[in-house]
Amino acid sequence: DADRLDALGAVGVGRAFAFGGARGRGLGDTVDHFEEKLVRLEGMMKTETGRALARVRTERIRAVQAWWREETEGEGLDV
Repeated sequence: DADRLDALGAVGVGRAFAFGGARGRGLGDTVDHFEEKLVRLEGMMKTETGRALARVRTERIRAVQAWWREETEGEGLDV
C-alpha cells in the first residue's frame, strides 16, 4: 500500500507533474493521467488503513481535477 499511497494526494499530484514534465507531457495530459491511473489506486489497497488513507488522498486528486477544469475551461465563472 505504501507505494500506491505515495502516488496519491498532494504528493502524488506533484510527482505526476514532475514525471510528466520530464517526459515532455503537457499539463492537461498529466491531469488526464489522474483519471486514467491515479484515482484507480484506491481500489487496489490491501489493508483497511491503506484504503482509508487512499480515500482521503483520492479526494484531494479529485479536488485538483475540479480546480483544473474550473480554471482551464471557465467553469464556475459567473462574472
